[in-house]
Amino acid sequence: MVVFWLAAAMFVMAAIAFVVYPLFHPVRSAVSVVDRKRENVQAFRDRLYDVELERKLNGMSDEEFKLYKSELEQELLADVPLQEDVGASHTVERKQLILVVLLALMIPLVGLPLYKHWGAADEMGQWIAMEHSKGMSLDQAVVELQQRLASNPDNPEGWFILAGTLLDLGRYQEAADALTKTQSYIPDNAPIKVMVMGQKAQALFFAGGGKITQEVKQAIDDTLALAPNEPTVMGILGIAAYNQKLYKEAIGFWQRALSSNPDEKAAQALRSGIIQAQAQAQLQQSASLGDDSLDGKKLSSERISVTVTLSPEAKAQLRSDQFVFVLVRRAGEKMPLAVRRVSAAALSETIVLDQSNSMVGQSLENNGPLQVVARISQSNNPIPEKGDWFGEIDGVTLAEKQQLSLKLQIDKQYQ
Repeated sequence: MVVFWLAAAMFVMAAIAFVVYPLFHPVRSAVSVVDRKRENVQAFRDRLYDVELERKLNGMSDEEFKLYKSELEQELLADVPLQEDVGASHTVERKQLILVVLLALMIPLVGLPLYKHWGAADEMGQWIAMEHSKGMSLDQAVVELQQRLASNPDNPEGWFILAGTLLDLGRYQEAADALTKTQSYIPDNAPIKVMVMGQKAQALFFAGGGKITQEVKQAIDDTLALAPNEPTVMGILGIAAYNQKLYKEAIGFWQRALSSNPDEKAAQALRSGIIQAQAQAQLQQSASLGDDSLDGKKLSSERISVTVTLSPEAKAQLRSDQFVFVLVRRAGEKMPLAVRRVSAAALSETIVLDQSNSMVGQSLENNGPLQVVARISQSNNPIPEKGDWFGEIDGVTLAEKQQLSLKLQIDKQYQ
């Protein structure tokens, strides 16, 4: 901040000089004294030429000529000093001096309080600190920021930056404390307040080992009282439900989070979690029905049987530890209506998709044109990634009680 205040002082001095300078350096006339001298000399020569011409034409005597010439010279000598006096004469009156001094003093006296109120000294300090901390480790940067906030705590932006850094370092309780500070300095009607409250609930949740403690529950309740579908809170409620194997509840929480239009990165994580929870819910449902459901004895009337083959290129890269996701979805949509995850070894079998594999609240029938997709996941991730091999069939229609048998080849790769 020393650099900042030095720069500010230089600007104030420049402003004062701008006010004071005209007092001691008055603006002269548009024609400088030197130019006026030249004009007077030229006028003298022109008039002297006229007198000489008059002498030759009209026979002026030498005595008359000398008299005229002497008068012209005296006029020239009298005119030039007058112009010098006019250009040089300037005295600073007492009233002018007082006015200028007052204006000069008003610049810092008025400017500094105005800058304190409307300026961005804190943001400038944070920027300087960030530039200074570029060569530091995160731990060192945290220590420096904590020291700055200890001396200037009324700084919600600084506390929020500190909280985010502590979250990245896995120091969740400290992050929650920093978010509490952030919340205390934000007006109740500020749009960002709900988001900060959700972040605090998340930090407390992770600090408690992923459990809904009484403190976490209170933070969640406070947030949901203001925003019933706050995405961060919906996210941690979904995680808690998933950890308890309450997959349908987890899906419901994450779908509510998606309805709040989070940023793309968060939305992708939520969609990935939903697909994983749906797969686990299907396995859970299949286990409760018994193995007969997998053999087709208790399948619903609408179903799609898919025989998957591989192109030579895809087969050459297939590993035995990989999984294949086979899904049905509406044309043009990303979310599946039904999905099965099978091991690479199971590709030799026919894969059946029916109502028992459908997503919560979804049905295979009466959905218009469908798309059937089979994808080999390089990392066993339900979200497609670069390098995954896949195949697809478009324009599939499934009428009521209809059973389809399809052949699908995996021969394309995500780039």
